[in-house]
Amino acid sequence: MATRTEVCAEFNPELQHIDPHLELVFWPEHVPAPMGFIAGRYHIVRHNPGAPGSVEPLVDAQGGFRQPDSSLFEFLRASDMWNEQAMRDRRRVMQSAKDAQAARRRREMEDRREELKDRVNAATRTSVSMTDTPWTQNAGGRRGRKAA
Repeated sequence: MATRTEVCAEFNPELQHIDPHLELVFWPEHVPAPMGFIAGRYHIVRHNPGAPGSVEPLVDAQGGFRQPDSSLFEFLRASDMWNEQAMRDRRRVMQSAKDAQAARRRREMEDRREELKDRVNAATRTSVSMTDTPWTQNAGGRRGRKAA
């Protein structure tokens, strides 16, 4: 049982100007919510003529309560699959995500190559001291000598 609050009354004329089948409703906390609805949240409902309606809960990034504001219209614009600008934005976001993933993979591959190169060098190359002082394992020097 969706209710129409004063906030809904403010937004619905604008929503219906965008699409006459759109409506903002609030589903009360104390009423069990049907599929697609979340109790205690606002929802954008599209009443599709001759077909089941569609529902989009208006929630924040964590799924919590979100008061309707002007970002609602930006959300609708971004969700509009007939809007060429929205489609360009969506393609741009998807391409930048692919580019970031490819760059991350390249960096990981370079890091692996560097580590492998260092391991191979450590296992196969011999280091020789270029000074007169003989190299010793620790500060005590050769076996049996005490540090001064």
